[in-house]
Amino acid sequence: MNFMEKNWKTLSFVSIALIVLGLAAALFSGQAESKQKKAQESFANLQAQLNQLKEQQSTKETQAPVGSAVDIVKLKKDLEDFISKNPSTVAMQMAGLALSDILVSEKNNTEALAVLKKVESNESVLSNVLVLKKQAQLLADAEQCKEAIATWDKVLKNQKAEFTYADIQIKQALCYQKLNENQKAEEILVRVKNNKTEGQEQSSLEAEKVLRLIQFNKAQGS
Repeated sequence: MNFMEKNWKTLSFVSIALIVLGLAAALFSGQAESKQKKAQESFANLQAQLNQLKEQQSTKETQAPVGSAVDIVKLKKDLEDFISKNPSTVAMQMAGLALSDILVSEKNNTEALAVLKKVESNESVLSNVLVLKKQAQLLADAEQCKEAIATWDKVLKNQKAEFTYADIQIKQALCYQKLNENQKAEEILVRVKNNKTEGQEQSSLEAEKVLRLIQFNKAQGS
């Protein structure tokens, strides 16, 4: 009796288990996609209000008519509710970014940071990259450079966010300078400056400018 004959029951069980797992994975994927779609559709109304708010703010100086004014207090509450009801979705993160924008405009940076931390995920999607970048910048603005650098590092680990690397590395270098770690800052800036690949020209020039400034300040003893 060969191996197949001896173990056909076990092999059949394994095959069935794999099929079941495959179907479960497909079902989960379909459910996840449906969840994302429903959240995006639900967010459409809030997005319309956000667009109206931007128009309202941009025309404020000229007093141009923009229709009914957006109730910002209610909009903030609606965004908070949406975030709570749509966890682990791209739309939730877009709502979080929008709410943080409003809070920053009101100079409530601490609350804005709390919102961004709430909607942060481990996903590699663009919305999460934006959440992490904004979160890091708020931390840097609050002189919390160690935390900012650690948050930017999360983006640098995301291969899909490679287009943001140079900009983030320059920001990290500036934070290292604030922490009086000039050597670390210079090492990062030299790497960015020396990257002459297509599409990186502007970042290379920016890194060189910041590097020169750091070196000048160091030579002046400041």
